[in-house]
Amino acid sequence: YREADDEQIENVFQLHVMNTDEQPRRYAVAVAGIDGIKIVGETTLEVPAASNRNFVVVASVKDGVAPKGSNKIVFDVRALENDRIAVQEKSTFYMP
Repeated sequence: YREADDEQIENVFQLHVMNTDEQPRRYAVAVAGIDGIKIVGETTLEVPAASNRNFVVVASVKDGVAPKGSNKIVFDVRALENDRIAVQEKSTFYMP
């Protein structure tokens, strides 16, 4: 974790997104599991056809809204053109 200037706690994650379709896809990424948790920066990911990419994603939450230590969160990655193409991945957000 890292402490941001605006009383936010940030955790940095690396998401590996695979596109098995024969056309490029754009995906929306969101995070849930702690009240007020949000992604800092870009929330749309682009992956060329039949390929995969790694993305650095920063999640942020106000200091004190979650217990100290590890907290369960879930990333939701969903194709913009087809809502049925989606995956949810569990992760952990660390609070000081």
